[in-house]
Amino acid sequence: FDFSDKLTLFYWFPSFSVLCYVIGIVWMLALAYKPLNAGTYFSENALLPGLVEREFYYEQDCVTYTNQVIQEVNKDKVMPTEWLRETMMQLGLESFIQNFTVQHPFLGKTGKGKQAKPKLISGTNVYGILRAPKVAGTEAVVFSIPFRKGKDAKNLGGTLHGIGLMLSLAKFFRSKLMNQL
Repeated sequence: FDFSDKLTLFYWFPSFSVLCYVIGIVWMLALAYKPLNAGTYFSENALLPGLVEREFYYEQDCVTYTNQVIQEVNKDKVMPTEWLRETMMQLGLESFIQNFTVQHPFLGKTGKGKQAKPKLISGTNVYGILRAPKVAGTEAVVFSIPFRKGKDAKNLGGTLHGIGLMLSLAKFFRSKLMNQL
């Protein structure tokens, strides 16, 4: 094949697209073949039994956590990383703080022309892990929610209420898992 001519690519593109589509369908069907998927499974027995409730009775905890988050943010005007980590640890979650710096190619560039460099984004993640108590700790729920402040909160909507809800859900899940023991 001579791909130097653009018309050649346009000529073969529909056939190539159909071929990829057929290969995808065949692959999806082949996944039902036991030797291809024997090592892959989803176990719904570790975390889910006992977590099902018809109603959520932790509304007051949600309001309390939301008010605490708002107080912490208003106190220092920054993300309350230590407070979040400590609160998650009090709830019985494994909690960690992760600092990061990323070169983001789509959020604007510094410099002009060939000297332009991707924008550097720095931040902090605080995350909590709730592990299933009856297995080897390999199955878990990871709690994660964005923290928006300033212009981002105004344009995209604040997430402080979501953080309060996440903490109350973590408390609920932890209490249900502890009742299973």
